[in-house]
Amino acid sequence: MDFDPKKNYYEILWISEDADEKEIKKAFRKLAMKYHPDRAKTDEQKKEYEEKFKQINEAHEVLSDPKKRQMYDTYRKGGFDFSGFGAWWASFQWWFDVSDLFWDLFWDFFWWTRWWTHYKDRPRRWDDILLNLRVKFEDIYNGARKKVKYSRYVPCDKCGGTWIDASSKPSVCPTCGGQWVVVQSQRTPFGVMQSQTVCPTCHGEWEVWKVDCSACNWKWVVLKEATIEVNIPQWTNPGTKIKFPWMWHYGYKNGPSGDLYVNILLDENSPWKKQWYDIIVEKEIPVIDAILWWTVEVELPNKRVKVKIPKGLQVGENIIVSWYGFKKWNWLLAWKWDLIIKPKIKIPKTLSKEEKDLYEKIRELKK
Repeated sequence: MDFDPKKNYYEILWISEDADEKEIKKAFRKLAMKYHPDRAKTDEQKKEYEEKFKQINEAHEVLSDPKKRQMYDTYRKGGFDFSGFGAWWASFQWWFDVSDLFWDLFWDFFWWTRWWTHYKDRPRRWDDILLNLRVKFEDIYNGARKKVKYSRYVPCDKCGGTWIDASSKPSVCPTCGGQWVVVQSQRTPFGVMQSQTVCPTCHGEWEVWKVDCSACNWKWVVLKEATIEVNIPQWTNPGTKIKFPWMWHYGYKNGPSGDLYVNILLDENSPWKKQWYDIIVEKEIPVIDAILWWTVEVELPNKRVKVKIPKGLQVGENIIVSWYGFKKWNWLLAWKWDLIIKPKIKIPKTLSKEEKDLYEKIRELKK
């Protein structure tokens, strides 16, 4: 060590134990100038100054270095005596820290080897996927069936997902000699340690094949086109997810396939909109029809509805027609929601002479 734990460097520099770097530097300069050997007047005083100057430098060297200061404080407060029991305790503590670190590394290596041996080459399930299907409003209003084409990985027809050409013959693995494991040696601080791991050549199969499958090029799967038929029930709510079990990619090494989910979305260009279970539609209404409270005909996906324009209809107000929306069920009853018509009052850009005269007469009557 570069310091003596028995010495109190804080008392030598006349500072407190929680002094910062500036205080240490300031105290060192003050004492170094005071006890510099060149300032001694007699030979006896010079020897005294040389000893004090040496202690001041030693204290400053330890306390000005954060690492040395931390070690110094630790050993000094712990009361370690590096002769006899103190030296034995320090060496024991060092050995305990090193052994604890080695045990952590060994434990991590053990579990990683266990996973590699028992789980790496086992079949695993593929993840699920969500596909979006945009449909027309008529499809969710009346119900429909849609065919969806997509591509998925399936086991190779030629090798059946084994990577190996069926016409080839196996032979004993030259690496492990048919033992399916190999012994590896590793040098550690405790000596040479041996461990058994799965053979990297045959992957624990103890046999090797000379010819890989030419159809899948040792990938064991091929990409093929698949088709599913999506049944969209009547009055399906947009955002509904329909599940198709086991219809996505096959898992690793013929593991279970993932599930395919189809998300039903409404076409944004549809003239009808859906809000909760209400149907919303915009309709142009001539201004004279709105004034005279005429009727307006609204087209739905499966019928035409004639609606009476309510008296006093103002710009921005909606016309609500009950029992023409989507059907909603509960455990006891079934009822339909509303049809909401958003009128767009159509004001003519040009008028004929007769139309203008009529509007002028109406204005005169209003006066």
